[in-house]
Amino acid sequence: MNPDRKPNFPQLNSPDETVHPLDDRDLGEISALLTACDDFSILVSGQPHQAEDAFGLLHDLPPMKTEADKQVLGFRDRNGKLCGVLDLVSGYPEDSVAFIGLLLLLPETRGAGLGRRITQSVETWARGAGFKALMLGVVEENIDGLCFWKACGFEVVETSDPRAFGQKTQRVLRMKKVL
Repeated sequence: MNPDRKPNFPQLNSPDETVHPLDDRDLGEISALLTACDDFSILVSGQPHQAEDAFGLLHDLPPMKTEADKQVLGFRDRNGKLCGVLDLVSGYPEDSVAFIGLLLLLPETRGAGLGRRITQSVETWARGAGFKALMLGVVEENIDGLCFWKACGFEVVETSDPRAFGQKTQRVLRMKKVL
C-alpha cells in the first residue's frame, strides 16, 4: 500500500444507508450514538459510555500511527440519522494489515445485514488499497460480536492476558481475516 494515499471508501450496496467521514463537527451525533449503544459499553467496561468517548473514537490511535492512518466513518440511514460508526486504521499492527478498531451499530439496526454490508465494503476497500489482511479485537464477553466476526470469515489468532476496561477485566481475542 502506498502510505501517502488514503483510498476512498466504497459506498454500500444499499439505497438505505450512506457512508460519510466523521470529524469533530459530528461529536454530538457520535455521543448520541454511543449513548444509544450503552449496552455495548456496559458489556465491555461495566459502565455507560463516558463523555470523552466520542472524542476518543475520533482521535485515539495505536502506537506509531497518526491521524492520517485513521478513518472514522459514519453510516446514515435514508433519513440522515447516524446509525453506525466504523473506526479503521491503515497499516496496523503491520503495514500489510488494516485494523477495525470499532464497528458499532444502533441496537435497532443490528441483525438486519448492515454490519455484513459494511464488512464486505471494508474488505473491498482493503483489497483495493493493497492490504493482505484485516484484523480486529473482540472482548471475551462479547459472544454476539465473536459470532458475527466468525460468520464474516475472521479467525481468532491470539488471546491477550486479562486487562482492565473501566470496571471490568477481560481478555481480548485478536481476530484476522486474510484477504
